Amino acid sequence: MGIDAIIDHDRGTSLTSVFPPDNHDKPQTKGYATDCICPRGLILMMMHDFLDRLYATIPVLHRPSFRDALARNRDCEDTVFLGLLIAMCATVVGIMPSKFRRYREHGLAFESRKAFVLHCYSTLSSIRGVDYFDEISFNKFAVSYLMDIALFQAGLYNLSRMAEVECIQLGRLLHLHKVEEYAGLNQIETQLRKKGFWMLFYSFVHAQVQNLRKERLMFLDPLMVENMDPESLMPLDVDDENIFEGHILPRRSDEPCLTTGYIIHSRVFWLAIHSWHGEADDEHSKPCYCEQTRDKSKRVDHLTQRVCDLKYSLDALPAELRPWASQPHRGNEGQQAHDASMRFSQFASMRANLHVTHLWLQSILLDQIDSLLHGEPDRLGEGKPLATLQARWAEREAISSQLLHVLHAISPEHIEPNGLHLAYKVRDVAVGLLSCPFEPHEPAFVRAAEYVRSFTAVLATLDTSEIVSTTNLQTWIDTDRERGRKADVERATGMAMHGWDGD
Repeated sequence: MGIDAIIDHDRGTSLTSVFPPDNHDKPQTKGYATDCICPRGLILMMMHDFLDRLYATIPVLHRPSFRDALARNRDCEDTVFLGLLIAMCATVVGIMPSKFRRYREHGLAFESRKAFVLHCYSTLSSIRGVDYFDEISFNKFAVSYLMDIALFQAGLYNLSRMAEVECIQLGRLLHLHKVEEYAGLNQIETQLRKKGFWMLFYSFVHAQVQNLRKERLMFLDPLMVENMDPESLMPLDVDDENIFEGHILPRRSDEPCLTTGYIIHSRVFWLAIHSWHGEADDEHSKPCYCEQTRDKSKRVDHLTQRVCDLKYSLDALPAELRPWASQPHRGNEGQQAHDASMRFSQFASMRANLHVTHLWLQSILLDQIDSLLHGEPDRLGEGKPLATLQARWAEREAISSQLLHVLHAISPEHIEPNGLHLAYKVRDVAVGLLSCPFEPHEPAFVRAAEYVRSFTAVLATLDTSEIVSTTNLQTWIDTDRERGRKADVERATGMAMHGWDGD
């Protein structure tokens, strides 16, 4: 029985939880393990939405195996699989407000996405035993990874940080970064772990380019990256349906599959920090990280080369991932037409993610170059030369123009599955325009102001946060430090009351 059939069978059904409150004397109606979250019909709707809308960019599972396990209600006997379902529910609700509204119409009893995600987090914590980490698996990694995403989307940044640390540790223990350690795994697990490596690599690059306080822990270090062969860690360019435990079937056509987009996206992230192995090994393609930290000019050269490599990295995209890809012609409304429409929708979400990330990385690297050459943007007015900044301004304009074209060419329905991560990337590009080095009367300044206004209008739609974003602020409190400050204030107040100034 497929997921659609299961949803139709269970839609609207409310079952008694297998985790009843406190009364164990009364006979309990048999239910599902997921009833601690919501009725099974809603769970299956969320699973359906995850596979259709989020899987393309978050491929943390093998679709045929997952569908089979769900149809067999494996969560009733496997708490790790139960945890995976709960984390998937949290991710769907956290990322997609439109789906949350639909679930509420079908009886989901939560007033906000944040409340639902917190309930999922609390439930996951309660079903973990003290020996939870004595046995590890890719599914446990997937649970932590999905909860990191869901908590971030809900604005629970401190919990998100801890979930990120957990999945980083699990990634290390599973040796996701060491392909030589994959020996003994079946084909499904090998493919999943390669995809898992790149999921953590995305976070690593984010931390590399946007970790101003240096408080985030890293999955990798520069030396590991230097000695790594990214090609060997790339997943096979086939869909899940072609992968079995003991063998892999070749693709039936030359058309790209969802994994194709994932591979291209991964290459873009790699190029943000390093050249692709196999390219000419000049001083730019294999820089020494230690030298870069000591010599600012070498760091600038390296970042400039990264921008150049990124700029032309999407020149040979398949048609489905180009910015101007068009909706297929709708013929008969049969299964074939539905499949074609779904395929277009999944590629459209990947297309938005790929092109926004591609432009965002270039913008962030330009920010780093400007900072190295001229100091922080708010110090540009202190009489420092702006010739190089002006010379590179055309690059910022081109990035802004391309980004606006991408955002207007893809429907909001297909942008939504990328969540707040995409919105914050757009915001970062817009912020870079605020350091415009030209005078208000000059055409470049006028264009920059127009770009900022356009981005503001777009962000009003993209940013679906339920609370004010504090991702770039310190949201945690050091209670020991605060206690010391409070004591200092009380001491100073007491001295003032007694008229003693300390002399």
